[in-house]
Amino acid sequence: MSVAYIGASNRDSLEVYHSIFEPAMQQIPFDNHRMILTRPSPEDGIFLERADIIVLAGGSVETGWSAFEKNGFKDLIVRRFYEGAVLMGISAGAVQLGRGGLTDDGHEHLSTFGLLPFHVGVHSESDNWELLRNTLSFTQEPTMGIGIPSGGGLIYHFDTGVVEPVCKPLYDLSVEGDQHSETIIFPDSEETPAPPTDPDPVQ
Repeated sequence: MSVAYIGASNRDSLEVYHSIFEPAMQQIPFDNHRMILTRPSPEDGIFLERADIIVLAGGSVETGWSAFEKNGFKDLIVRRFYEGAVLMGISAGAVQLGRGGLTDDGHEHLSTFGLLPFHVGVHSESDNWELLRNTLSFTQEPTMGIGIPSGGGLIYHFDTGVVEPVCKPLYDLSVEGDQHSETIIFPDSEETPAPPTDPDPVQ
């Protein structure tokens, strides 16, 4: 199997690729992997078209998304997903797979791939998911955010709509009007717990 690593969100940092991604690849039986540059070479394009797994790196949600819009990856990644490629997002990459995130200055909402039917927050459990909460505050319609803590992960089953935690519990933050609800999704749960039917407004 082949793995394409897209480092646009960290501006194609070779340090991140060599110090984090390549060691991770040594732990699993995927010996065919390649870093796909923001300005891809013809060889990069061919590899990405055939990759079984596409990894979206961490960094800046805004920087990565801007690159995807300019180099055509915005449409290409979605097409490859529907052709059967597995998408993996790390940090900012996980946010991009969801419904969107904030610009680097925190003043605007960026709509991203939306392949996950919710917003994603990552490794900010220490501040009670402040960035994810700020992101949800930009939405006008009922929406949901899933917080992935440090050391945890999330698998979304598109056929059933089930959110599966990996290693650590997930945090489900749901918003409808001025009412907010919170649920913890524990590993090994068979399905995502439903939010309370009569949530208390957040003061």
